[in-house]
Amino acid sequence: MKKKYRITMDDKKQSPIDNCSGLLTFKIAEQDFCTDMANVVEIINPLELDQEANINSENPHVNLGVIKIPMIDLYKMFDMNPRPRSKDDRIIVIEIESKFFGFLVEKISNIYSLDNELKNEIEFISRQALIHLAGILKFRNKDMFFMDFLSVVSEKVK
Repeated sequence: MKKKYRITMDDKKQSPIDNCSGLLTFKIAEQDFCTDMANVVEIINPLELDQEANINSENPHVNLGVIKIPMIDLYKMFDMNPRPRSKDDRIIVIEIESKFFGFLVEKISNIYSLDNELKNEIEFISRQALIHLAGILKFRNKDMFFMDFLSVVSEKVK
């Protein structure tokens, strides 16, 4: 089966999907997003934490044991209106350079283990002009924004 990666003028390197072994799909403001599972260390149900005051504070965070994980507001970052909290909300915890960051999303849609056959179903379109997004992924009749969490937290890691 032929790979469906579309090469665009912006492409100067491999698609992020080439080295991706797992794909996490989720929603933010009813929009479909995805990311590589490589940096995801945990997915948390915020209702189980009972830390709404911490999540909604001036310096949003969650406490997991002795670790204080700063939350990054994706709604503000993408200039989207947040919706009221629901039982489907989840916090995606990412580890980058031994630092942890949390991102509140509306819903985890799916987690895929990507083998070569599944990768062949994916069309990746690189869009370097999109801030904090590696591009658009077309997969199973959906267009999803491919989140680049490294670019989101790069300033906080320094």
